[in-house]
Amino acid sequence: MKPIPLDDLSDNTGFDQPTYLDREYILTSPDTVLSGELIRRLKKWGFSELFSTGSPRDNQGYEQAEADAESKPVLENDIKDQETVEQTRKSYYEMLTFTRELFLIFKAKNIIDFSLLTTRIKELIQAVKQMRDAVLRFPELPYPSENYLYRHSVDSTILALAIGDMMKFPPHRL
Repeated sequence: MKPIPLDDLSDNTGFDQPTYLDREYILTSPDTVLSGELIRRLKKWGFSELFSTGSPRDNQGYEQAEADAESKPVLENDIKDQETVEQTRKSYYEMLTFTRELFLIFKAKNIIDFSLLTTRIKELIQAVKQMRDAVLRFPELPYPSENYLYRHSVDSTILALAIGDMMKFPPHRL
């Protein structure tokens, strides 16, 4: 196999043999188009070259139209995913802060404001329903907490709500 620098590839380049990310992992089958979007993503992910025993060639016609149709939604979805993850991260940190404050108030005054708690739980239920995939990525989010109890409480609540939502529980059961 010979290395092929990504900088040498143009939009809609194909190979007559498979292309590989490294000497082991296949990226594309023969006659599959490497779109400009895929090349940009590979560079973004830190790849500088591909490997193949085949020869590069420009593709036209049906394969070109198919590649164009597939690349646009992927980019749009990637942007939407980033926005959703950022919104989820913000909501998650707000919930952690709220939980910490709730525990501190309870510790100091031995009081829980159930109306405020109910409002926050309703917001969390909506977030789980609207962004379940992103919300369930909470273990990936770094949070420097001095007390494990806050994070564990929020994480357990999110998991319980997601499971209840999957089981089609009505909001009052959640």
